[in-house]
Formats: sequence, C-alpha cells, structure tokens
Amino acid sequence: MRAFPFVSTSVLLSFGSLPCFGQCPNKCSYNGVCIGLACECASGFTGGDCSLRSCPSGSAFSDVAETADTAHQSAVCSGRGACDAGNCACNVGFTGIACERTKCKNNCGHRGRCASMAHLVETTRNHESQQYSYNQWDAEKLYGCICDLGYTGYDCSLRVCPSGDDPLTNSGTDQEIQLLRCSADNTSGGKLVLYYDGKSSASIPVDASITVLKTALETMQVIDEVAITYSEGSVLCRNDGVDNIVSVTFTSNFGPLPPMVAESFGMEPSSVVEIAADNSYGMLTDHNGVTWSHVKGDKEDDECSNRGICDQGTGTCQCFDTNGDEYACSDGYA
Repeated sequence: MRAFPFVSTSVLLSFGSLPCFGQCPNKCSYNGVCIGLACECASGFTGGDCSLRSCPSGSAFSDVAETADTAHQSAVCSGRGACDAGNCACNVGFTGIACERTKCKNNCGHRGRCASMAHLVETTRNHESQQYSYNQWDAEKLYGCICDLGYTGYDCSLRVCPSGDDPLTNSGTDQEIQLLRCSADNTSGGKLVLYYDGKSSASIPVDASITVLKTALETMQVIDEVAITYSEGSVLCRNDGVDNIVSVTFTSNFGPLPPMVAESFGMEPSSVVEIAADNSYGMLTDHNGVTWSHVKGDKEDDECSNRGICDQGTGTCQCFDTNGDEYACSDGYA
C-alpha cells in the first residue's frame, strides 16, 4: 500500500488566516506617506517613490485651451524650462524660479529698467499722458525695457538722434499753441501738476506767475522751450468771474504735439482746470465772450531734420553733402 504524507489542516488554516500587507517602493524614500500601494509625496518631492525633487510651476506661456477662454494652466517650469533636481533650467530668454517671466536682454544695457507690463502701466503714462491698468494672464510674465531719456531699442542699446524741421521744405510753419484756464481760489494754497508726453512737471501753485509756470514746464526733460502769456492779471488761477486764458506756445517742440493733462491737488471741489489742445476740445471762451482757439503745430519733426543719417551708436547726425551743399545743426527754424 502507498503511503501519503500527512499535512495538518490546522496549519493550513493558520497560514490562511494571516493578513497580507503591501509595501510602497523604497518606503517612499522617507519623503512621503504610503497609502495602499502608492506613495503620496510631501511637498517638493515627486516620482513613484518620492525620490525626485519637484520643480516650481507657473502658468504656461502656451498650451491647449480646455474650454473657451480657459488656457495657460499651471505647468512645471511654466513650460519654458527643464526640471533638474528641483531647479528649473530655463530656456533662453526666460527667467525666474519657475521660468515664469521673460528676460530683458543685457539688463537693458544699464540704460533703462526692466519691468513687467503691470508695473509699466502702473508707473508710466502713454504719449497722450493717459494712464491705464492691465491685469491679464501675462501682466507679470512679459517684461521689457523702459529706456532712459536719449536711449531706445528693445534693450536700450541705441542712442536717439536730434530731430527738427526739414530746412528744404516750407509746408508747415505753425508752432503748437495749447490753452489753459484755471478757475480756482488762488489763495487756497492748492497746486496742480501738468503732464506732457507722459512726463510730469513739478507742482505748480495756483497763484503761479508766468515765470514760475514757464520754469515748471521747461524743467521737464521732454520740453525744450515755451513762451507763455496770460490774458488777464499776473496769477495762474482766478475765481473772481474773470477768466485768465493761458497760452503756451511750444517754440522748440515741432509737429502736432500731444495735449497737456492737468491734475489738481489741495484745491476746492468747485475748482476747474481746462486745457484746449486738440480738435475735440480746442477752444475756450472767456468772460467777455471772446473765443480763444488752440493752434495745432504742423512743422516737421524728422530725425536729423531729414537731411542726415542717424548714428545710433553715438546719437549724432551724419549730415548730407549734396552738390556741395552742407547741412549742419539747426534749431528747427533754418
């Protein structure tokens, strides 16, 4: 008779009753928690066993839209760099811990400042001296150079050459004249600031004389010289029923010019400051019923007066010499 080995059923039952535990890889590298068979990594770590350092994320510069007007989702290194041991190695032209913004070339050549679009609109005014806000997805992502006066180019590496009226044309002869009327108590101690081409003047007291107003305007870097007349009296603002129409003639800034913009400070609520400088608001009528009209400048304001080539390395004009005629520097009246 064949013999069979004896196996205790009690032993089999005892083995079958033992619980079975799973194990996460490498115990999650001690950088996470094992839940079931998967690692839940702590902040700053990633990978199946949490052994890799994760890189910071930012809104993607470009991606596939999820729905209408829904895009630029969060992406590692903003989709503009490679993750290397927890640090983003940014593509050329991008910077930041998450490659989240563009880079200003050569730090604007130390001839300007690198700023985001949001900062630009918050701290500057446009050519018409208007100020706006910007809060779109790229407001803090796209950076560019705000060049110092006299410099230009996307990296502020180029010099600006002088400009003036072409001496061989006579199509335009009018200087720009802008009008201002300030109706306010000239003993209030209030002040106003005039903006031109995005730049501001110093504070101008409401009782400013012609000399004080002229100095305030001519100390602005974007204004060369002005001539000023008052139609009534010797102070800028009046509230006695008499209108002082202030004429500001730009004698060295040529071409159609942007209008001045006024802001008042410390003046009574009933105060009004008006500027007539363009076709939409170009006339002021005084207390005598006399209408004053602005004059839009039409003299040319061409680089090198259109009679030379600008050397953007030095900011000087290389004047033409045609048929023995030589052109030199001009104040715009030649």
